[in-house]
Amino acid sequence: MNRIVTHATVAKFVVLALVVSVAQFGCKATYQERDISPSGFLKDYSELKPGTGDQALYRYVKPGVDWKKYTKILLDPVTIYKTPESDLNGIPEEELKSLADYLDATIREHLKNDYTFVTTPGPDVMRIRTAIVEASGASVGINVVSSVLPIGIALANVSKLVTGKYPFVGKAGIEAEFLDSMTGTRLAAAMDARAGSKTWVEGNKFATWSDAKSAFDFWGERCAKVLGELRSTGTAN
Repeated sequence: MNRIVTHATVAKFVVLALVVSVAQFGCKATYQERDISPSGFLKDYSELKPGTGDQALYRYVKPGVDWKKYTKILLDPVTIYKTPESDLNGIPEEELKSLADYLDATIREHLKNDYTFVTTPGPDVMRIRTAIVEASGASVGINVVSSVLPIGIALANVSKLVTGKYPFVGKAGIEAEFLDSMTGTRLAAAMDARAGSKTWVEGNKFATWSDAKSAFDFWGERCAKVLGELRSTGTAN
């Protein structure tokens, strides 16, 4: 009896997953994971609270900041922050450097129209510290099968419904804080993690690090949007 119920339950998941897969190609390249654990990079996490909607998983924005006065950015080199149990430990250094360079480049690209990048502190300079705290590449061969073949897509969606994550995709997690460059006062901070979907996007969707880089692109765009809202209204969604 239990076996029959189990099969029926699985069948329902498969049917639902097939329905989900029909609309799949219109979805985002990455999606937010369910949670992320502090790595230690930010040191103080007491101010961060769970985000909602499109916000980071955990975030903090200091009340009363005059965001309009910050017209320049001092961007620290992106840090690869490893803990003893981190999946970053098994990644070759040259690949980690490539990921850090990519995140740095996408942040600069999304902010360059609104800010001037500088190399020294100043009264109108906001310092940004960013760390990659999680990253794993996609299992390319299996990811192709589970993203292209109908049965593979269905089973991948079953896994997503049950576990909250697609199998064989890549992922990335970051921590970031925004500081007054003169005083070191924390203006804002965030922690977020994103994983690849099964969506076909322009470029090589099935490259090992395409999902992580798509997450970096999302964060660069999101950073520009949030800072723009803060400068305009003093609050950000």
